[in-house]
Amino acid sequence: MEDQDNASKDVKKENEANGESQSLFQQVQRMSVTEKAMLARKGDKEARTLLIRDSNKTIQLAVIGNDRITEEEVAAIANSKSVEEEVLRRVATKREWMKVHGIRAALAKNPKTPVNIAVKLVPTLMLEEVKKIAKSKNVSSTVAQAARRHIVSKGA
Repeated sequence: MEDQDNASKDVKKENEANGESQSLFQQVQRMSVTEKAMLARKGDKEARTLLIRDSNKTIQLAVIGNDRITEEEVAAIANSKSVEEEVLRRVATKREWMKVHGIRAALAKNPKTPVNIAVKLVPTLMLEEVKKIAKSKNVSSTVAQAARRHIVSKGA
């Protein structure tokens, strides 16, 4: 855990040594992909929040590979329309995250979630959420159809 804290501190120390006072955003802009990936894997919440928005899939995957990422952060990522499909697929493969209702619901509602994953998640949601998905124009028609079939099978 100490190693993780050090990644963010190293960036701050380097700038202090240069007599610079820059925001994390400015520091990240000047980093290489390798440096960003290292910060994503070991950085704090502020770094993870900033780096998940990076368009590079490698950086996004490194963020969700961070040992200190919280369930709330994962739920926000699962809800995000800007993350890569592979990131959502990786979230769906982690059992501990799939036990969290909010993450399952966010994945099922996200249009970027692979259809086969979203369809499998529909029966695990509460009926009210399934009804919203059935009416939603934001999800794949296959997912909406699966939601409608689930509603009919429940007799609601």
